[in-house]
Amino acid sequence: LKPPARRRVCMCCTTATAQKLQKSREQCYLETEDLLAALDLPLLYINGTEDVVCPHHQALPCFEAARSQKRLLLLEGKGHNEVTQAAEYWQALQDFLVAVRGRSAGNAPVEKK
Repeated sequence: LKPPARRRVCMCCTTATAQKLQKSREQCYLETEDLLAALDLPLLYINGTEDVVCPHHQALPCFEAARSQKRLLLLEGKGHNEVTQAAEYWQALQDFLVAVRGRSAGNAPVEKK
């Protein structure tokens, strides 16, 4: 794993207090791409193309770093808090959960007696 190569600062981290704490946060921070590459879990990555909190051009390297089974859904014209308003969001989530449940050995259907 490598230390962060670039600074990521979200809108809530721009306050003076948050900026004072930034250095200590960076000392224990790992690159998101490294974390995703290390996981062996199914991944559903949903992002709006108009998201200013997590812009899709920043999200794509995270998606590409994941080595597990993955699906990317970019919702055209949706912002950070608007993605759940899209029917495609809910359909993708349902399909993902059904697929994950189907792969899980511990979730076999229970017979009713």
